[in-house]
Amino acid sequence: MASESEPAACVEALDLSDLAVAERLHAVHRAAYAQEAELLGARDFPPLERTLEQLRAGSDSWLGVRRDGALAGAIAIEPGDTPGSLHIAALVVAPEHQRLGLGRRLVEAVIERAGRGSLTVSTGAANGPALALYAGLGFVEERRSTVGPEALPVIRLRRSPGTATDR
Repeated sequence: MASESEPAACVEALDLSDLAVAERLHAVHRAAYAQEAELLGARDFPPLERTLEQLRAGSDSWLGVRRDGALAGAIAIEPGDTPGSLHIAALVVAPEHQRLGLGRRLVEAVIERAGRGSLTVSTGAANGPALALYAGLGFVEERRSTVGPEALPVIRLRRSPGTATDR
């Protein structure tokens, strides 16, 4: 949450054709996923292998949030598994900007964008902070699976339109 002296975080579309924006996103992406890999105890963590060029060439739509003029967090969305639905492909907040409500604000922006469509997201089963964030915004567990050579436990969550947390 923003303090009284700090304006509410404004979410904006990110233009990855702007090299400076893409480089800052890549830095936030790497820092956040390095932290998550450590939290999950993962040595082989594919998000950490994503290059700047791959990030820029991807088909995801990115929204970002700034603090003190610098990109502090971002969320990637892509079409979901059903018509009109969206999937959160990535949510990253720079470690020095965590616990300020920025991740929540980004997810809320995607909830608004989804309108009457459902949302899905997957995260590591041991990622307590992410699971708490999503649960607080009305996401419920849909299924569990494992991914990668380390068989990392992953939980897929879904949020249906009309969830009680909607305004």
